[in-house]
Amino acid sequence: MSEGAAISGTRAERAEIALASLMAAPVTPDRLRRVLEQVLVFAGAAFAGVYTPGDDPALLRLAESAGLPRTLYGLRDCYPAAGSSPVAEANRTGRPLWLGPAELAGGPDARRTPSPAFSVAVLPIGPAGAGCLLAAGEHPGGFGTDDRSCLELIAHTIAVPVPAAAQDTGELPEDAFSLSMDTGRIAVGAAILRLFGIGREGFDGRVETLLARTVPEDLP
Repeated sequence: MSEGAAISGTRAERAEIALASLMAAPVTPDRLRRVLEQVLVFAGAAFAGVYTPGDDPALLRLAESAGLPRTLYGLRDCYPAAGSSPVAEANRTGRPLWLGPAELAGGPDARRTPSPAFSVAVLPIGPAGAGCLLAAGEHPGGFGTDDRSCLELIAHTIAVPVPAAAQDTGELPEDAFSLSMDTGRIAVGAAILRLFGIGREGFDGRVETLLARTVPEDLP
């Protein structure tokens, strides 16, 4: 592959390409963990986890995680859904939380945290009550603009494991893709095709065509 064929977009654009390749691959038991690994790669986090309601809707349980042990950041494996933790608040309100060392120092779990200075991002993964993505990182200044863009993209991917279906017009939303399990062909929105530099008429519906336009470090 020539250098000119490589994608050289922003970090969020590279994250979108990596996520698209993950979601286009056959479903495997470790898919969620592999998606969470992109939080470590593209958002500079040291830990990433997803909390969702379990059999007991009163609790938000850690469904999957990647990175360093959660205990380094005083994180629990479950939180009361009606409690005051950042996980519970983001889940209830459907709004993201960006917390630095100062805010975390006053929390109830501060005394059980070995790491002295870190930041936490908690993003809903769907409508209020659906669960949330939590990322912890140790970069000074917390999660920057590019980090947040990548986290929002990954949270959206977790929330929509099967891409949005085509609307009545038959067209996908610009930033969506849909894989046919029968044929193995993929329908891709216009915005994603633009990232790859492919016109609508020039796309043959094959995942391999998109992967051929990526550079090795874009792939998970």
